[in-house]
Amino acid sequence: MMPTFHTLIDDARDATRAAAEAHCRRSFLGTAGYGVGTTALAALLAEAAGGADLSATADPLAPKTPPLAAKATRCIFIFLEGAPSQIDLYDP
Repeated sequence: MMPTFHTLIDDARDATRAAAEAHCRRSFLGTAGYGVGTTALAALLAEAAGGADLSATADPLAPKTPPLAAKATRCIFIFLEGAPSQIDLYDP
């Protein structure tokens, strides 16, 4: 037996309602609470471990000094808009 139009509409409404309930404010706040709690726990443990200020530590992503001094004093930058790609210019 084929489902009727009204049955299909009711099924779509039920699916929409279930999706809306899965993304309600209560579930969002419950999930976000885990992240906030974890961050607070990490801050408390860091404070208890050494009491060192986390902002005073060296940034591991900061650029390092190069091993050799730079020799170039100028740079020519050529921007060719609309040029063919490098794969199109490849000639085997």
